[in-house]
Amino acid sequence: MKLYSKISIVLVLVIFWKFACFAQNEYNQWIDGFGSGIDFNYEPPQAITFHTGNNYIDVTNSSLCDTNGQLMFYTNGFGIFNRDLQIMENGDSLNIGDYLSYGYDALAIPDGTMIIPFPNDPNKYYIIHTDLNYINVPPYGNLLISTHLFSDVVDISGNNGNGVVIENQKEIVILEDTLINNGVEGVKHGNGRDWWLICHEYGTSRYYRFLIDKDGIHGPYSQDIGMSYNGINAGGGGVFGNMKFNQQGTHFIKNNGDSTVFELYDFDRCSGELSNRKQIKVSDTLYQLEGQSFSPSGRFAYISANHWNYLFQFDLQSADIETSRILIDKYNGFLNPLPVNFYNHALAPDGTIYICSYDGNHSLHVINSPDSAGKKCNFVQNQFVIPNTLYYNAWASGFPNMPNYHLGALEGSACDTTFTALPPINDVAFTQSIYPNPCYKKAQLSITGVNHEVLISIYNTVGNLIYGTTLQPVNGFVHAFINLMDQPAGVYLLKAETDRGEITEKILKE
Repeated sequence: MKLYSKISIVLVLVIFWKFACFAQNEYNQWIDGFGSGIDFNYEPPQAITFHTGNNYIDVTNSSLCDTNGQLMFYTNGFGIFNRDLQIMENGDSLNIGDYLSYGYDALAIPDGTMIIPFPNDPNKYYIIHTDLNYINVPPYGNLLISTHLFSDVVDISGNNGNGVVIENQKEIVILEDTLINNGVEGVKHGNGRDWWLICHEYGTSRYYRFLIDKDGIHGPYSQDIGMSYNGINAGGGGVFGNMKFNQQGTHFIKNNGDSTVFELYDFDRCSGELSNRKQIKVSDTLYQLEGQSFSPSGRFAYISANHWNYLFQFDLQSADIETSRILIDKYNGFLNPLPVNFYNHALAPDGTIYICSYDGNHSLHVINSPDSAGKKCNFVQNQFVIPNTLYYNAWASGFPNMPNYHLGALEGSACDTTFTALPPINDVAFTQSIYPNPCYKKAQLSITGVNHEVLISIYNTVGNLIYGTTLQPVNGFVHAFINLMDQPAGVYLLKAETDRGEITEKILKE
């Protein structure tokens, strides 16, 4: 009788944990790839297929549902799309840098975008995203590497719930630096209201972090800790990797795509700092790490290795985490139609973990009981099938990058964001750039190192003012789209009046 009671209590606690953490519906519809998705409003989850035209999603992916589990909007890092799968008003042409020259209309950086709600406005959301540009990185030469972090603001109450991207809060540069191609992660501040964002500089051990509160985005602040990440991946870009917070916001893991180890940190939700670093070897020979995930309770970490052909489990509560490693499975060679290996991971609303392959395919792997040790985690290859309908509906190589939106305040903690102990990084140099130039329809202006409003004016060849606006800098950065779509081909004069001097540049429209 006592044994039965204990088992019953454990079962109830497991069920409670599963539904307490994942009952909120904001995560319930995933959109990905070439017109495919998963609807977690059903039990079991159902595959959804649709025609998106050119609005496909590659690796970069973030989406959000309302409290009823219905899609509100999503982004692929290049465009922002509404609940009807159409481009949101003013949601086109996000800056993906030189990657656009490849002819893609989507960004391909793991976790390269994230949606963060305003702490003080239920209708507004920040969309944070990166880009890819060619940068000369000795001794590797020109690499496709992230060089900016952008912020866009969506007001979902606009257009009768279809949303609008606010014009003067679009593509605001919040960081300009060479960054590791593993995107950005977010976690709730210890006060349960505000947010931390974190990303990593290329070629150093430096993490950047930002604080988002009712007054906006603050930072970047920096911390030097752990491994230096550099190198080149097989595709000619800066090295990829992956980083994740657990659902509790207490731990953080990061790997380097060309390494054989991953790093585990404690995370302080009050200060935003990492500590107590542990370097954990996956194998002496199995490298090319990428996908990783925490189990819902945070006890276990799952890591994909060896060109994503092996899946390992680590017990993070073990006295020796490295020796707790268990090989869960090896890729079985199945093609659907391409190799269905173990590339990216995502914790699902039902408490399972989904794993997709590197290439577009019609099936996903599932860890059905991720809080169970070893083979009891019940990993099934190709468990979830996506029908190939009239259109080429295939899952690409990413999942929506979603933080835990419902993480509460730290009980018994007095931490708040009224502190001023975090110093900003060094003053930003005064620079300006226009890209592309010559342009076809639009050019983009970036100015760094300014502290007061910037007056932008565009003149045609006869001296007539055709466009003017005033921009407010964020963290010393100003970014603006110069829309010449309705103007004839020719030369245009740009003037920008700043507190650091006047900028005059010519823009050639072809």
